[in-house]
Amino acid sequence: MVRHLLASFFLSFFAALVLICLYVFLPQFLASRFGGQIRQILPVAAPVASPTPTPTPTPSPTPALTPATLIIPKLNIQAAVEPVGVTETENMDVPKNDADAAWYMYGSKPSEEGNAVIAGHYDTPTGKPALFYNLNKLVEGDEVIVISSNAVKNTFVVTGKDRIPYDEFPSDYVFTTKEGKNVNLITCGGIWDQKTRNYQDRYVVYTTLVEDNTEVIN
Repeated sequence: MVRHLLASFFLSFFAALVLICLYVFLPQFLASRFGGQIRQILPVAAPVASPTPTPTPTPSPTPALTPATLIIPKLNIQAAVEPVGVTETENMDVPKNDADAAWYMYGSKPSEEGNAVIAGHYDTPTGKPALFYNLNKLVEGDEVIVISSNAVKNTFVVTGKDRIPYDEFPSDYVFTTKEGKNVNLITCGGIWDQKTRNYQDRYVVYTTLVEDNTEVIN
């Protein structure tokens, strides 16, 4: 019985030793004798190419304008544009020169998303017609052109107009919430109120940017 166990042990040990030798030395032997052939037979994993991200094209924005010149062909207007803020009564200020227009500089610039507001005098202190005296004669489809201080020209088209009582003026709509890339033109109108020293109405002409019509003037 003991002999049988010893014989089984030695046979198992010898078999394990042979397997270890084959595992260690056989690859080296094969590589030295048939290395080139083995490399040709064994499949080689192809390198996995890293995916190249597709660049997202950046849209070309319409150049934003700091307005310098306002042109309204139908009314024969070509005027300088003054940037203005607010008065002590928190109303939009007016141009210092009766022949100029005024752009509300705390709002949007012409060609930006939002509402750029440009105002002009209806008449002069002596009662003579001023820059926007005939503003209400504009109709849908008429063009309004704004040229920036860096010579970028954008064209807008009239989309509508309103005559609004002064005390009902929709400031949020005209200055802020109306959708689109707009230039809204404002002036006074109606009856002169001696008591308040103000005109009773406001004329507003709404214009919207003509897309793909921007140009740089040389």
